[in-house]
Amino acid sequence: MPEGFPIGSESGPQVGPDGTVPVWAARPPKARRLAVPVAVVAILVAASVLSGLYVAGVGPFHRVPHPGGPVTFRQAESAARGAVQGYQGGNWVLVAAGSADVRETESFPIAAVELALRQTVGNCSLDWLTSQTALAVPSFSGNLSAGTSPIWELVYKNSSVSGSGILIVSVVNGSAALTAQFGSGGTCTTLLASSPWLTAISDSLIDSPAAVAAAATAGGAAYLRAHPYANVTTELTGGFGFLSITIPPVWGVAFSLCSLAAPTAAAEPRFNATVNPVTGTVEFSQMVFQNCSGSTTLFPPIRAPIPVNQSLSFSAVTTASAGTGHWANATVLTAAHGIAFGNLSFRPLTEFGGAPSMSGWSVRALSSTGSLLAMDNLTTDRWTLGASLGISVGDRIALFSSTTALNGGTIVLSGVGAFGGVESLSIPLA
Repeated sequence: MPEGFPIGSESGPQVGPDGTVPVWAARPPKARRLAVPVAVVAILVAASVLSGLYVAGVGPFHRVPHPGGPVTFRQAESAARGAVQGYQGGNWVLVAAGSADVRETESFPIAAVELALRQTVGNCSLDWLTSQTALAVPSFSGNLSAGTSPIWELVYKNSSVSGSGILIVSVVNGSAALTAQFGSGGTCTTLLASSPWLTAISDSLIDSPAAVAAAATAGGAAYLRAHPYANVTTELTGGFGFLSITIPPVWGVAFSLCSLAAPTAAAEPRFNATVNPVTGTVEFSQMVFQNCSGSTTLFPPIRAPIPVNQSLSFSAVTTASAGTGHWANATVLTAAHGIAFGNLSFRPLTEFGGAPSMSGWSVRALSSTGSLLAMDNLTTDRWTLGASLGISVGDRIALFSSTTALNGGTIVLSGVGAFGGVESLSIPLA
């Protein structure tokens, strides 16, 4: 183990003979976690957490084994090359990469990734390879200034693949896995996958250890002395080109104390640096106090709770009655990946805004073929069936009352758990 701040040491970091600070991550008495940043290419918002799928062994990933610990970018690229070779005809071009050395394992809902993606890029969707509702990003323990990481996310483009020419590959401890593709439509295919918007990462660009070392020399070392429990993210883009506008390739290096899974409005110190990947020189660096909620930074964290009104949409409500039974029905038009029936709490309101007695009220969820999927007893406000079942497009939500005719009023859906906020569905007047 090199000299520096060994795990479990109380002596603090030391300056190495070359002037860099080989800070070793150690477990402090109070957890501090990092907000994984949005890359210059906004698709790294999603890529930064997909490695959790691989670690959990979830999904039909094509794995290329390469046992080991944290690796450099070039080592990750080499592992990923074997995974993408021949996939859908080959011809995949690497355009962006990112890593996160997170001190403690982070876990958060898949739907949060989708929401961050929509808010950043717009009309883009992911073809997920898992039925899991939450992802985990494993922790890093090692030399924070080494430029290695247990997690690398590599983004490839392929202009010849119709409708889904953006591919994300996860490399965890040197083993690569095809993780997800962007679905067809909107920005993803017309902008991101088409040449020459995204430029390939050249083999001549410097590797991550050189980029992190340059950032450390420009002020990152001082930050690590003051914050030995910080976490490190890196991101590399091959550049952009459109008409007469050209943006060269760039390495971004960041040290931060902000939390990924539970960001707050508190300001935390953050060090950012951009490094020229051709010359290895630092082009820009700054020490800032970052609002960890992401509201005042270009590097917002993926955060929960996810607004339920941005996670689900419904058709217009229709009503029906038979004998003493009364229904108000709505069909799911869109549903975020990972939202389950148990993430919703229902309450009806009368046309005058009052809350009726819940005796005899329930919510039933039916599949598109009419099969009963889930049931919520509104008297006890508890799902008695199907709480963990994911909501799918085409499912029907039926508000049922054996006591009250549904004429006007509102169905109020409140988010539960990882989801928050409310959505209101209007019940038509008879």
